[in-house]
Amino acid sequence: MEKELSELTLEELWQMFPIALTEHRPCWKSWYEEEKACLEAALPEEKIVRIEHIGSTAIETIWAKPTIDVLVETDPSCDWEAMERRLTANGYICMAKDRRRISFNKGYTKAGFAEKVFHLHLRRAGDHDELYFRDYLKEHTDIAKMYEARKLELWEQFEYDRDGYTEGKADLVETYTNMAKRQYKNRYGFEIEPIRDYAQALEKASCWFSRKWDVPEEAYRESMEACISQQTGIPQWYIVENEEQEIIAGAGVIDNDFHQRKDLAPNLCALYVEEDYRNQGIASRILDFARRDLSRLGFSKLYLITDHTEFYEKCGWDFFTMVCCDGGEESRMYMAETR
Repeated sequence: MEKELSELTLEELWQMFPIALTEHRPCWKSWYEEEKACLEAALPEEKIVRIEHIGSTAIETIWAKPTIDVLVETDPSCDWEAMERRLTANGYICMAKDRRRISFNKGYTKAGFAEKVFHLHLRRAGDHDELYFRDYLKEHTDIAKMYEARKLELWEQFEYDRDGYTEGKADLVETYTNMAKRQYKNRYGFEIEPIRDYAQALEKASCWFSRKWDVPEEAYRESMEACISQQTGIPQWYIVENEEQEIIAGAGVIDNDFHQRKDLAPNLCALYVEEDYRNQGIASRILDFARRDLSRLGFSKLYLITDHTEFYEKCGWDFFTMVCCDGGEESRMYMAETR
């Protein structure tokens, strides 16, 4: 009996749906526009932040897999279970999901690829680095051609290994995404800046955190210097700037936030949003960004101590235990999975 696609192993799927690149096709733009219209009709308008064409089929100068990548960003309060039901009712198959992201495809059949194939990336608002990478390659054709050459090389090597193909271009994607976010600062809303990639903001950031939390500036400076020098691991620091390059929000991740449970690490700390910028989802985006970042750095859990219970619970954090702080008082410890 013929297997359903959901019953196939990863290796069987890769054999059935290999990597295949082709020259750019003008029809891809119209395919995207048609699919976007269908999605706008099917999904709740009030919960959608944006729908965008991403990936190589959105870049007219380079070869691409003939698969239209669609980014759907949703409001933080969006019910993703309801979204999944709507998308599956409209022909999409859920391929992978976690708390932060759900991936769908349409056009994968038992007979192989259909004429039109779509990958839909369901994300929370602010999780959209692909937009910056796309824009950068559109405006820097030399980098686009470098990216194309890497893809063509990887195609030969990893035709039946999508993970290897993706990993082989990850460093290039990360490098130019970071450059794009510098060049197009806040093009798609306030962006979260890891201090390890923004060393020129160290003095400004250490001063800002010191003012907000009444902790000596030198303590923040030393921690941020360690972050910049080692790049990976702990500590990590993040800031958000407005158009005038004033810091409007930030947070850090350190080994221990002054409590006696040294085994519960690392700890998110010093989360703060300037009053004029509150109620815009910035704090929840920082929390989500830190979790994604720590996952990339190899950490599976993140902890914090707080008395603001309802907000963190809405953001997906779970009460873990009571801990004794260094000053002798007890506080609530929350934990979140990073994946």
